[in-house]
Amino acid sequence: MDNNSQEKISLSVLIKKIDWVEFVTFNWLKVGIFFWIPVHSIIFLLPNNFRVVAAAFSSIALGVILAYATKRNEIPSEEME
Repeated sequence: MDNNSQEKISLSVLIKKIDWVEFVTFNWLKVGIFFWIPVHSIIFLLPNNFRVVAAAFSSIALGVILAYATKRNEIPSEEME
């Protein structure tokens, strides 16, 4: 590939590409209310020595959920043209 044809990546370009409505409604509202609050309510009921491990696994679970949701909502590049 020709390096000149590639778009330069900068913070401002990345910020402009974010769908802020989807980001806030899904990531903050839905995930916060339906995942983090219930999960951390259970985590803080655990004995102290299990809290860190349970919180780490909940972070992994959240990553899997967000990756699946993102992958499910992606439009194949052929359909975008």
